[in-house]
Amino acid sequence: MNWLISQLDLVGYCKRYGIPLWQCPNFLFVAMGICIMVFAVFSYAIGTQYIEDPQITALGILFFTMILLCISFIITRSFERMAEATRMKSEFVDIVSHQLRSPLSNMSWSLDFLTSQNGQASQDKQGEYLRILKSDTSRMIDLVRDLLLVSQLDQDTVQTKKETFSFKDLVADILKGLESIITVRKVRLQMEEKSSPRDISFDQLQLRHVITNLIDNAVRYSPEGSTVVVAYDQKETKLSFSVRDSGIGIPKDDQKYIFQQFFRSGNAM
Repeated sequence: MNWLISQLDLVGYCKRYGIPLWQCPNFLFVAMGICIMVFAVFSYAIGTQYIEDPQITALGILFFTMILLCISFIITRSFERMAEATRMKSEFVDIVSHQLRSPLSNMSWSLDFLTSQNGQASQDKQGEYLRILKSDTSRMIDLVRDLLLVSQLDQDTVQTKKETFSFKDLVADILKGLESIITVRKVRLQMEEKSSPRDISFDQLQLRHVITNLIDNAVRYSPEGSTVVVAYDQKETKLSFSVRDSGIGIPKDDQKYIFQQFFRSGNAM
């Protein structure tokens, strides 16, 4: 029922794809449906003048009407897939541009500062800007890695390698790799180890990727001086992991799209 209501919301549907109403697939389907109905009524009125049995006329028109409606549905679905591909491409370009602009700007400012000082800046100041450079370089490397993973997921070529390892050591290693961005963002990290987790059997690379993204996003979108809480707990055979922050969050209306490819909440742009 909710799906049907969302499909009938033509204005909202068109806004989602960023296209005018007359190009919206659902609007085209409704318009073609109305044209087909008018054609059916007009054909029935003419048919009754030449065919004596009105039932034969009605059945014939109903048959051709159903065929035309099916063809219209197929055409509009094709337009919808094209509109979806265009929307995803646009969002992808926006996200990549946004993700690249910040680290590149930070690297440019840091390099300008270091080169303008001619070695006169204090070691602490130089170290701070070098940490910024290291953090932003790692961020760009991660972005390229994410793009490669998206490509592999689209082509269904992601290979998993199951192995046994320490979850506690994995989290500690991830946090060590994020020390530079944590320092630059000036946030506090709080660990909550409710129980010591046992070794787990999983794809360590993919799990590392997920945990890194969760903590990285929490750090990047939290205000300076705030606290990011990383917690895990082992209960019998179940291992729970969570990341809490006081950042901007995801609006309630956008939460239903969080598993949609390339989706990015409007308040994070």
